[in-house]
Amino acid sequence: MAAVIQANKLNKSFRFGKIKAVTNLDLEVKEGEVYGFLGRNGSGKTTTINLLMGLLRQNSGEAYLLGCSSKELSKAVLEQIGFVSEGINMPNIKVGKLIKTIAGFYPTWDDKYATELLSEFKLPENMKVKALSRGMNLKLKLLLALSYRPKLLILDEPFSGIDAVAKQDFMDNMVETLNRTKTTMLFSSHEIEDVERLADRIGIIENGTIALNSSVESLKSSFRRIKCVINEDIKVIPVTEVISVKKASGITEFIVSRNPDEAIAGLVAAGAKDIEPAGMDLREIFIAYERYLECKNTAPLKSNNGEKI
Repeated sequence: MAAVIQANKLNKSFRFGKIKAVTNLDLEVKEGEVYGFLGRNGSGKTTTINLLMGLLRQNSGEAYLLGCSSKELSKAVLEQIGFVSEGINMPNIKVGKLIKTIAGFYPTWDDKYATELLSEFKLPENMKVKALSRGMNLKLKLLLALSYRPKLLILDEPFSGIDAVAKQDFMDNMVETLNRTKTTMLFSSHEIEDVERLADRIGIIENGTIALNSSVESLKSSFRRIKCVINEDIKVIPVTEVISVKKASGITEFIVSRNPDEAIAGLVAAGAKDIEPAGMDLREIFIAYERYLECKNTAPLKSNNGEKI
């Protein structure tokens, strides 16, 4: 499959190079993939998205959307990209009028779908944009971005401020739409459960670079939490790819980032007792990996199939 999003060695700094926001960032999102960005505040997620959209100019490196350089996205390409960000300002006119106005700019606008989203999000057509709450404002941006059925969706914290019921309904709709249309999507979110539900692949950004890049399926098959009892006479524990070790009340807990079966076999061979391996969800993996990065600045690990993790 062709790459819909491509970034090569992107670098962006502010304040005359004193603040490095993005550093040698590489990214590839293929057609039909849903890619989720995870990272702490200030890790570089929004800056990367703004570079991809051409809203910021990189210091070095290249970025492409739908085969077009982000430095010069054409009108024809922009008509195929749906973009949602809190930083986008909308004119202070009535919601219904804004929807009709925006519809006129897009040949692929789907009136039926726009009406469905309007009802689903409970948006007041006769209310002016500036009177909308933060959550309503984001819902309106989502409606405008989705209603012309773009080939590529780029969403920066799209679910922030949306109430739980509306978000659940929207997520159900989004999953169905993505499966049916094979739309490519890149989105960032602080809500790890949202990323886990929607994303095929994820990238964890740390200090402006992607420290982890893997499919959700591969991560879940590679990471394990292993508890066991280790005799004090055992001096060497033959477990590799360990990113965390804790000891409490005679129990040792390892978190391994790949080859969990080999880790378990090594513990058995070393004489460890009461070995209890357990799978990890994406939230547990994210927190463990972030803590690992805090403690040790190393080259990214690799999963069983060679993906960087």
